Amino acid sequence: MMSQCFDVRYKFICVSVFLVHYVTHIYVHVVLLTIQLAQRLPNKLQPGAKYNDPHVKTNLLLQAHMSRMQLSAELQSDTEEILGKAIRLIQACVDVLSSKGFLSPGLAAMELAQMVTQAMWKKDSYLKQLPHFNADVIKRCADKVSAIILSLSVIIRFGHWLTLCTLNIHLLTYYQSGGG
Repeated sequence: MMSQCFDVRYKFICVSVFLVHYVTHIYVHVVLLTIQLAQRLPNKLQPGAKYNDPHVKTNLLLQAHMSRMQLSAELQSDTEEILGKAIRLIQACVDVLSSKGFLSPGLAAMELAQMVTQAMWKKDSYLKQLPHFNADVIKRCADKVSAIILSLSVIIRFGHWLTLCTLNIHLLTYYQSGGG
């Protein structure tokens, strides 16, 4: 009887030590992942930030979401859990701020809600919302738009009078043909 009691206690102690070691290992692993993530994000944390604090981790995960970063499975599941709560909380802030008449903070909360929902920063191109539009495709589009704008500026600068004359001729032809 005594040996069975000792055996059960021994097994319990072994399992307890294993679980403490395992949980500590997982905790340290998640904190290390969070520290690595913080180094890659645009908005840096203040020196001395505690990476195990929930608000710090939430900040980092929301930044990673809006930066569209690939995360580990653990951090991705945490992000999904945070997003549902964050969107509801931000919408509540929008409701309270707008009902109290605080225009600037209300607009800022609306912009934050839009950024979190669309997983993009305010400074990002709107094309990022479209499927299959990555940074390379967006850059090519921006280059083509720049070329079009440059062409239009040349046309406007040097062909302004010609364009007006052409427009007047088209309008005159339209009215003479009975269109007006």
